[in-house]
Amino acid sequence: MKKLLSIALLSLLSVAVTKAQDGEAIADKCVEAMGGLDNWKALKSIKQTINVNQQGVDIAAVQIRDAKDRLRTELTVKVTKMKTVHDGKTVWWTNPFQGITEPTLMPEAMAKESLTLKMLDPMINWRTNGSVLSYEGEEVYKEEDCYKLNLKLTEGFDFIYLISKESHLIIVRRVTTQAQGFDQVIDSYYSDYTEKNGVMLHGKEEMIAGGVVARTITIRKTEFDVETTDDMFAFPGN
Repeated sequence: MKKLLSIALLSLLSVAVTKAQDGEAIADKCVEAMGGLDNWKALKSIKQTINVNQQGVDIAAVQIRDAKDRLRTELTVKVTKMKTVHDGKTVWWTNPFQGITEPTLMPEAMAKESLTLKMLDPMINWRTNGSVLSYEGEEVYKEEDCYKLNLKLTEGFDFIYLISKESHLIIVRRVTTQAQGFDQVIDSYYSDYTEKNGVMLHGKEEMIAGGVVARTITIRKTEFDVETTDDMFAFPGN
């Protein structure tokens, strides 16, 4: 009996190890398909001119991300500007539509999520950023056969990635957030990939919640290695 149990345990352990190895191999192929870690790390910054369509309203935006994990996003609705900025640690914003007209520290829960927005997607440098990877099986998404990986970030978030079996590009990044006390699953669906400066960038992102497209982001222009300064990201007054 003990021998049978030992064999069963060894069999389960072998399956677990195989799945872990499969997940790592898929993730590594994804990194290479996206351009490779070296090409991504060679970039100093990425500036993108964006159109955001939300509930039929088009919003112009400019986003700058740099190699120091800093981000600055400015959105313009007619003549009103909104900003979300972080220096890798402190997140601040202005949002006149919510009465926030002066630079204000973002609420902790929102700030924590904003800090996951970096120039390098966590999957790109998963081997060095402290994340924990696991293989979750397979899933068909919009008729695309995908591998399903879970990446547990050091910030406490779990990202589910759907990786195309054919191209090994990231098709979906899925996160579960809290909305009015309930769990809400949000898919970021990436498409229209093109190669620029040796890396693969999506040209379109659809944010899907409950099967409904809540927001569509279209990349109009991409610039690399634009100059960034500390003042662009620092919280005013610091």
